[in-house]
Amino acid sequence: MKSIRHTTQRAVLLGAFICFAATPALAQTVGEILDKGGQKLDAAGARAALATGPTFSGRNAAGFLGTTVYKADGTLTSSGTRERDNFSNSGKGAWTVDDAGKVCAKTDWEKGQGSSSVCYFWFKMGDDYFTAPTDAKEQAAVRRLLGK
Repeated sequence: MKSIRHTTQRAVLLGAFICFAATPALAQTVGEILDKGGQKLDAAGARAALATGPTFSGRNAAGFLGTTVYKADGTLTSSGTRERDNFSNSGKGAWTVDDAGKVCAKTDWEKGQGSSSVCYFWFKMGDDYFTAPTDAKEQAAVRRLLGK
């Protein structure tokens, strides 16, 4: 009995170690992206990237893992699921780009959640896209997966 408990504890510790050890590799800052040759998209670059109708996925600050489809006409559709309680929602909205290159998206949610507005700078490094609420070098950036 003691060896099963010991093995289980080791497996839990190993799993926790893998999760925490992987976290720094996944974390990026704006400064790290720029230092590795990435670039902040200016207003024209952000408009051009989003006007092609891309689908981006990733996790937001509220814990939703979701997908947003940006359309050339300035509209968007978004959907996601919050894993902690398996709550899913979807919505429609619009996106704009200001003169500084910050992309703002307003989404009206279907399930009584009202609307949300978020604004992010977009960065590109190779084929990867990242978003960050500011362009300060120490700002954490989130990788956005580009799909079809």
